[in-house]
Amino acid sequence: MLWGMVAVLLAATALRLVAFGQIPPGLYHDEAYHGLDALQILNGDLSLYFPANNGREPLFIYLIAAS
Repeated sequence: MLWGMVAVLLAATALRLVAFGQIPPGLYHDEAYHGLDALQILNGDLSLYFPANNGREPLFIYLIAAS
């Protein structure tokens, strides 16, 4: 049982690290919008709704700003 779990973890690690330096090639538009909204929070605009990118709730954006 233990060796089976170790094998699964090693396989998952190998699959995760394949082409690690190439994927993702850059920021996607969603990540960029989250970053821009986090900058708005850091500049004092404490919103409950962010209308950019088809609108989003703020919890994840506040967590990004806090990190």
